[in-house]
Amino acid sequence: MTFVGINRPLEAYTQALHDAGFVIEQLLEPRPEPAAVERAPELAAATRSPFFLHMRCRLAERR
Repeated sequence: MTFVGINRPLEAYTQALHDAGFVIEQLLEPRPEPAAVERAPELAAATRSPFFLHMRCRLAERR
């Protein structure tokens, strides 16, 4: 399976959420544990630069 990634600045993602009426509650950049890298060495690059960005958002309160 091949995944094609598109790199965009973090500002582009956060602005899109803001424009849609969301507030970011939490932002995480998960990285693999050493044991996972030992089992799958191709994950080593993700210890330096994360492969994923997780955001927990909620709709902003209307005022």
